[in-house]
Amino acid sequence: MEGRVVDGNDVEAVYEAVRAAAQKARSGGGPTLLECKTYRWEGHHIGDPCLWRKAGELEAWKKKCPIDRLKKKLLKGRMATEKELEKIHQQARAEMEEAERFGLESPQPDSKTALDHVWVSHS
Repeated sequence: MEGRVVDGNDVEAVYEAVRAAAQKARSGGGPTLLECKTYRWEGHHIGDPCLWRKAGELEAWKKKCPIDRLKKKLLKGRMATEKELEKIHQQARAEMEEAERFGLESPQPDSKTALDHVWVSHS
């Protein structure tokens, strides 16, 4: 199986790698393993002091924020305005808040269905 390593903080690089892998798979070329290298800003759990990080490591990775990188590119290339990007940001925030509300207000799933649609039946 083909494998590719991609800068997971580069939105366009990830998009292109996924597009190429999907095209290859759809044309019968088989699967592709994509390893999108990125960085977890938060610890392993709430309250993790992240003592395993080197000084300055987090700050360096935050400078590679995929959202900020794409925003800068879009603004520099005049592909979008601040106003347009803010509108997109607000729409995304509203969608996330609605999804959170839906999840919190929804009943817990029946435990009898916990494994439904997890395994493929090969009958």
